[in-house]
Amino acid sequence: MIKKHVFLLLFLVFFVTLITINSLDARSSPDLLVANNQESQVQIQEDVKQDNSNSGQMDKANEAAGQVVRIRMEQQKPDKYRVWEDVEDSDIIVVTGVYDHLQDVLDATRTPYSLISPGELSRVKLNPRQILMINCPGDVDRKAIEKIKDFVKAGGYLFTTDWCLSNILEKAFPGFVEYNNNPTRDDVVEVQIADKGNPFLMNVFDRNATPCWWLENSSYPIRIVNDRKVNVLITSKEMDRKYGEPSIAITFPYGDGKVIHMTSHFYLQRSDTRYDRQAKSGNYYVKDELKIDMSAPSATKLEKDLEGLNLGEVENCYSNQQFIVNVIIERKETQKK
Repeated sequence: MIKKHVFLLLFLVFFVTLITINSLDARSSPDLLVANNQESQVQIQEDVKQDNSNSGQMDKANEAAGQVVRIRMEQQKPDKYRVWEDVEDSDIIVVTGVYDHLQDVLDATRTPYSLISPGELSRVKLNPRQILMINCPGDVDRKAIEKIKDFVKAGGYLFTTDWCLSNILEKAFPGFVEYNNNPTRDDVVEVQIADKGNPFLMNVFDRNATPCWWLENSSYPIRIVNDRKVNVLITSKEMDRKYGEPSIAITFPYGDGKVIHMTSHFYLQRSDTRYDRQAKSGNYYVKDELKIDMSAPSATKLEKDLEGLNLGEVENCYSNQQFIVNVIIERKETQKK
């Protein structure tokens, strides 16, 4: 009888414990947490939707900007356009990255290129008549660093972004530029032209331009070490005020070649609308400010693709892409000399 009572008592304790555990599980379950925090969850979902919307909008702006660059060059700079048309995939070597996607810009502008991984760089044969374009972060081995250095010294063009400042330029070309150890936030800064006569900046900024370029979270501001040899192409008062260095894009000669670097990324993923002008339509920007003839057959698709884009979004992507294309054209022109 006693054994039976003990058994019943143990069973009761087990049953109560089981109910308590289930109750605790229920209180900590995701469904109940969502029910208790519906307002917070809705806000999170809205934030995610907004981020996805911004990303899609910038993808659209980058695609449209690629057409703008091509059509404007064809209509207003036909000589340069013909040089660009002669570019072959062997002329441009693009090294893939994690945080930047130059190949998407080249696809948008219909510029041919060859794509390799960072690990392949030390094994690929480079020709000093080429341009080597390395996406951020530029994680390459020591052998590749020496190869890059020799490539530029022999006449090659090197174009890099962001973390390549520390990962490549400081190692291959010490004494020119360096990271100032004050990383940026995920930010957008207004940029200004610094060297109006440089061929890299042809058609990049027009008279009324107020472009704002994107900075990845933890982008590396550029500190100029050798101001006699380093030429600042694009600058930013806002960048200087926030992060201690104004330079956005720079270039310097090394041996028979050139190095071009910018803090902003090749492929812009964010935009700001700060001024009334930037809120105007993308079609207004293309027709009224860039003076592109939209009646041309090549512009038929562009007009539709610009729908839903504002001036600021198109201008930001266009100015960035035009800069990249100018570097490619200048490299191609020097091949012919």
